[in-house]
Amino acid sequence: MVSIIAVLSLTYNYQFEKIKNGRIIMKKNIIISILVFALVSFFVAGGIVSEVALAGQEGGISMPEPIGDIIPLPGLINGEIHVNGAGVVMAKPDIALVNVGVETSSKNSSDAQSENATISNKVIESLKKIGIDEKDIKTVSYNMFRERYYDHETRKTVEGDFKVIHSLQIVVRNIDSVGAIIDTAVNSGANQVNNISFTVSDANKFYLEALKLAIKNANGKANAIANTMKITEIVPIEIIEINIAPLTRSMDMMLESKAVGSTQIETGELEIRANVQMVFNY
Repeated sequence: MVSIIAVLSLTYNYQFEKIKNGRIIMKKNIIISILVFALVSFFVAGGIVSEVALAGQEGGISMPEPIGDIIPLPGLINGEIHVNGAGVVMAKPDIALVNVGVETSSKNSSDAQSENATISNKVIESLKKIGIDEKDIKTVSYNMFRERYYDHETRKTVEGDFKVIHSLQIVVRNIDSVGAIIDTAVNSGANQVNNISFTVSDANKFYLEALKLAIKNANGKANAIANTMKITEIVPIEIIEINIAPLTRSMDMMLESKAVGSTQIETGELEIRANVQMVFNY
């Protein structure tokens, strides 16, 4: 209060000199007035803060403890818990994708093509006869090239035969007939079995089950962390679905032949996996 009175006195003196000296003293007067306003605001604000702090102590209001240089305000979120969750569902496949190929070769490119077309058509017709729908047979690749190799005696590149490779993919909807279909294709002239993969027709149903398990897994981890750290309440604020894998399984080419010459394929089970990331506030 003494400081305010002193400044006010200075203001008065400058006001008096303003009458004598004119414009120059006017600038000083403005500066002094601003200083008076700042000092008054400082002491008023200081008084309000002191009263709030005193009221808090008298009324039993607990003030938050400082964390380093940060003083958290009551009611605000203090932290986050980040966890990953995984869910796995096993399913019996009901669809198989079988890739078979026809490879032919000849010194003449036209002969190699013609022979390949004849055998490929025979394979396709034989598959239709045992119940494979035409829409479930498609060409996935067709290549023609000429073999070349290096002759060490002549030290020259020698051109060999022309090769044609026609690869077909067959969708097998009766999973138990995979072996019979391979046998039919091979007996009709196919000389390559490139890959067999398995999937399920209603893949989304199994994936959603796995996704639920992944969320439960992540939720369980977050609660375990909260309980250990004595956190009373956590709230999920973010869920991210990650690493969506294709719901198929490829089979290594381990084909067993029975005594009668038929191919036996073991389908096994598909592992359908879902993964999530979750963030919880506390």
